[in-house]
Amino acid sequence: MGLLDNVERGIEKVVRGAFSTGSSGRVEPLELAIALRRELDERSFTVGQGRTLAPNVFTARLSDSDFKRAQEWGAPLAEELCDVVIKHARSQSYTLQGPVRVSFTRDSALKSGVLEVDSATEKAGSPAPRPAPPPTPARGRGGCSPCWILTVNGIH
Repeated sequence: MGLLDNVERGIEKVVRGAFSTGSSGRVEPLELAIALRRELDERSFTVGQGRTLAPNVFTARLSDSDFKRAQEWGAPLAEELCDVVIKHARSQSYTLQGPVRVSFTRDSALKSGVLEVDSATEKAGSPAPRPAPPPTPARGRGGCSPCWILTVNGIH
């Protein structure tokens, strides 16, 4: 992640701001799903023959008004977005080191309808910077080891 990556992200941010797909000027769930898949593809890297490591922790930074909408969407949307990440990772044969986590945070510098996604790779069982979630927002499906956790502004 060098200078060219930073320049590319800056150009992408300008283009996305100018040609936002949301005609209403607000972030829609589909845009979040697309942004997460793009982040997976852009931040994955090959660690060995047939093994590509991808991020499993995502933070969607939203404008004040979009953040309020994300709070209303709550856990059901976060669970669906985690499903999107897991399905895309499987379709691309990416390796996830730990549970998938999607967080929404407020970024007052962003215009309504614009979002930024940051990601990281965290191993299962590694200490998280946030307190442990209560049992209800986290769940697993179909024997999958990843769990789904919604964090809105640091609150699980």
